[in-house]
Amino acid sequence: MLNRTARVRYIVTACLAAMVLLHAVFFWHARHLIAQRYADFTAFYAAGLMVREGMGHEIYDLPLQAQVEREQIGRSAEIAALPFLRPAYEALAFLPLSFLPYLGAFTLWNVLSVIFLCLWVWLARGRLPALQEFSPALWLLALVAFFPVFINLPMGQDSIAFLLLVTLAFFKLRNREEFLAGVWLGFAAFKPQIVLPLVLILMFRPQRGRLLSGFLAAAIATVLISVAVSGWYSVLHYPIYLLNVNRELGSGTITPLDMPNLRGLTAWLGIDGLGAGTASLLIVAVAGITNLRKQIDFDSAFSISIAAALLAGYHTHIYDLALLVLPIALRLNFLLEEGEFRQYAPELGLLGLLVLSPLYLLLIRHQTANLLALPLLLFILLIAFSPRPSAAATSIAAL
Repeated sequence: MLNRTARVRYIVTACLAAMVLLHAVFFWHARHLIAQRYADFTAFYAAGLMVREGMGHEIYDLPLQAQVEREQIGRSAEIAALPFLRPAYEALAFLPLSFLPYLGAFTLWNVLSVIFLCLWVWLARGRLPALQEFSPALWLLALVAFFPVFINLPMGQDSIAFLLLVTLAFFKLRNREEFLAGVWLGFAAFKPQIVLPLVLILMFRPQRGRLLSGFLAAAIATVLISVAVSGWYSVLHYPIYLLNVNRELGSGTITPLDMPNLRGLTAWLGIDGLGAGTASLLIVAVAGITNLRKQIDFDSAFSISIAAALLAGYHTHIYDLALLVLPIALRLNFLLEEGEFRQYAPELGLLGLLVLSPLYLLLIRHQTANLLALPLLLFILLIAFSPRPSAAATSIAAL
C-alpha cells in the first residue's frame, strides 16, 4: 500500500507524463509546418546563412531576408517572411548551423535546447535543497511538460538558452557576485524587451552599481560583436528597424493580442499604447520597490521581478514564459521547505494552473493568449502578500 507522499508523487508524475504525451501529439501534427519552414527557426537560420555568405551588413534588410528564406531555404512565397528580430551578435550562434540542410540544422538546434535544459536542471537542482530529492529525470520531465518550454522546440525558438543565462545571473546574485550577474544578463540581452525591464527592477537593489557595471561591460562587448557582424549603420538603426517591423501588424508577425503581457491585456481591453506603457512602468516600479522590502526574502523578490519583467516586456510571447520555470521552482522549493501547504493553497492552485497545458492550448485556439497576463499578475500578488517564512529569510536589502 502506497503512503500519501508516494501516491502524490505517482499522481504528479502521471500528470506530467500525460502532458508530455499531449505535447508529442502536438509536435507530430506540426511536423508538416516545420518541413514547410513555418517555424521561427527559419529567421535564425536565414540570419546565420546571410552572415556566412557575406551579407551581414544587410541582415536587417526585410526584402533580402524574404528572398533568402524563399530561394535558399524554401519558404513559400505565399506566406510572409519571418524577420530576424535579434541583435546581430546572435546570428553568429546560427552561422555553424547554416552549413547543414535546414531540417538537419533545426534538429541540431533542438538537441542543443535539450542540452540547455539538462544544464539548467544540473544548475538549479543542486541549489534548491527541498527539490533535490526528485530525480533529474523527473525534473526534465516537468520541464518538457511545461508548455512554454515545450513550444520552443517545434518553433525552434531561443528562450531555453535565455532561461539558462538568466538563471546563471540569479545564482550569481544569490552569491553576492553582482558584477558577474550583470555580465550574464548582458549576454542575455538578445531579448532586450525582457532583460531591460528586469535590469531596471534590479537597479532598486543596494548593490546596483556592480550589477550595472557587469551588464554594461557585457552589453558593450555584444554591441562590438554586432558591429563586426553587421556594421555600425545596422547596429545604430536596429531600434528603428524593430519599430518598423512592429508597425507591420497586418502581416501577422507581431500581434499584441497574442502577447501574455500588459501590452496584450490592454489591447484586449481597448486601451491605447500609452495606457500599456503606463501600466508597464507601474509594474516595474512596484517590483523594484518590492526588492527594497526587508520583510521579503531574496528568492521571492526575484520571482516577482521575473514575472514583472515578462508583463512589462513590449514584445512577450508564450515561448518567453519559459522563464517562469525559475520562479516556479523557487516557489516550490519554498513551499516544500515550509511544509504548511494549507495556508499557501491559493498559490499552489495558481502554480497548478500555470503548468496546465490544456490552458495554453485553449487560449491559443481562441487567440486570447493575452489573458495569461492575469495569472501572472495574481502570481505577483500572492508572493508579495504570502505568509513570511518561519525561518529567518535572507533579506534582499542585505545582499
